Amino acid sequence: MNRWTPEYANNSNESDLRIFSRAWRWMRRQRLTRTDLVLILTNGAWHKRGRFIYYSLYDPSLSEQQKEIGLAAGLDDVTVVVEPRHGRIVAVTRRWRLPRMRRPRPRGWTPAFRLAVMPESLKLTLHAWERLNQRGLTREDIVFVIRHGKCVHREGKVHYTLLGRRGREATQAQEARHWQRLDGVIIVVCPYTTQIITAFNAHDNSHRQLRRKPKEGRGLWWPGMATYQ
Repeated sequence: MNRWTPEYANNSNESDLRIFSRAWRWMRRQRLTRTDLVLILTNGAWHKRGRFIYYSLYDPSLSEQQKEIGLAAGLDDVTVVVEPRHGRIVAVTRRWRLPRMRRPRPRGWTPAFRLAVMPESLKLTLHAWERLNQRGLTREDIVFVIRHGKCVHREGKVHYTLLGRRGREATQAQEARHWQRLDGVIIVVCPYTTQIITAFNAHDNSHRQLRRKPKEGRGLWWPGMATYQ
């Protein structure tokens, strides 16, 4: 396996796996073996991000049987990162902590996104749909925050919030009740697919929380996750 191909998982063998030294150290810390890697490669789904290939057992496109395999083996939150040029495994890590790697430049998001956004054209993930129902927010509220709020890039995502000088000046002509109800609401957008990832209310600390977040992403986000139009 000198090079990655879509048949990489079918040809994977414990003895043939080429594991980078740093990835081997991560495996020891997380008590993972070569057998676990083969199980993830053969039964998981793969996605290409930048110059790396990601294998996992928690992708929405997987069947229930494949997901049950990951749950039974305790590998439902493990991600295997493969470098396609040489077919080497460069990282093995849990879902909540991914290594910092070179990420592709966002293509779907542009500064004109806030001007073109419409309630009927919003793309909501399943997680965002559940959070909107829990917090009593509508599609019109999301559009209002995106159009008039402050845009902050943090953790590899785009955050919109009405808290701040820019948001207050832009919404002076809007209805006062609408502004007071949405003050402190943060809308998180995926810069690659313009999907609404989540929405939450941080009240008076929203701007302060965004400033404390790192610019690099910490979590794994699949652009192919289930969405609601």
